[in-house]
Amino acid sequence: MDPMDTPRTTSARWLDLAAIGLPLALISAGGMIYCVWPDFYLKYILMPTMREYQAVEIITFACSVSAGLVAAVAYRKIFRGRPNDGNAVRRLGPSLIVMSVCTSSLFLGGEEVNWGQTFMQWGTPLTDVAPETNLHNRDDTIISIQALGSVYLVGLFFLLPLLWALRKRTKLPDDPSGFSIAIPRWSVVTAAGIAFAWKQFKEIYLLVVGKNEARSSVFYNQFMEQLNEQKEMLFAVALLMLSIQFMVHLKQQTTPASDK
Repeated sequence: MDPMDTPRTTSARWLDLAAIGLPLALISAGGMIYCVWPDFYLKYILMPTMREYQAVEIITFACSVSAGLVAAVAYRKIFRGRPNDGNAVRRLGPSLIVMSVCTSSLFLGGEEVNWGQTFMQWGTPLTDVAPETNLHNRDDTIISIQALGSVYLVGLFFLLPLLWALRKRTKLPDDPSGFSIAIPRWSVVTAAGIAFAWKQFKEIYLLVVGKNEARSSVFYNQFMEQLNEQKEMLFAVALLMLSIQFMVHLKQQTTPASDK
């Protein structure tokens, strides 16, 4: 079963609709709210000084934690095996991919709320260096956590499906080890592409308007400057869609065709 041309069951259709429609709906809603009611946007949706308690950060946290939990269930089903006509779906390769999605999603969720500091309001030993209990905002790490995360997301959502598609040009057996369960399908890849493209909109805006003029404008400082936070939200949505895809593909592999 290839995730790019999986039979369009009802579950797969809903997944495709959600994976593409939800990111676009979130972007459109945020933009329209800011244009129509900027005070409401800054108070409840996203503002730099209090974003941890606003809608964008809450959605990011909720989607990433949900993605981690769903992926954990999928991992258990894959690793333990779900028999289908005597054949088990127990394969190490897809298990590792699904587990990476589980751990990375939970890590994203933890980082978004500073591993509880956002709500518990504890201090840090090195307040001047790291006032928040997270890794992605620190500058003293050997490897940038944000850069490492970007590399992982590119590999997961784009490189992995590309390599899977290119396998068709080789003489490898069709899905010899069941990796198709864990390969992002086209709609989930599109969701991740929307996240990357939305972040680039900020760079295009700076290029067209000019950095000095843009950074002195109210629109840039209130809306455009925080697009990276929206990108994180969109990637959390993409991770959730991918985790749901794992469950959909498992169901398709363990359910007779007449019952799908």
